[in-house]
Amino acid sequence: AYTLEQIEKGDYQFVDIQSCLQDYPIYEVDSETLKNIQNGALINKKYKEDIIAFSFQKKILAIYKTYEKDHSKMKPWKMF
Repeated sequence: AYTLEQIEKGDYQFVDIQSCLQDYPIYEVDSETLKNIQNGALINKKYKEDIIAFSFQKKILAIYKTYEKDHSKMKPWKMF
């Protein structure tokens, strides 16, 4: 977090989100899955990992995790 004064002086550092997600696999989605993710919908779990970042055209959309109530689905964890 930065103060308004730091931002006005340009005394801050931009952090690329992809560098923060190095521990998670990132999967590129198609336009149909894009719509579901943008709406925060549950999606079918087609992946072996329990936590996944999804991107569209190289832009990170969200991080999803396995849904506790139905392990065949994934739910949004963090949206961007």
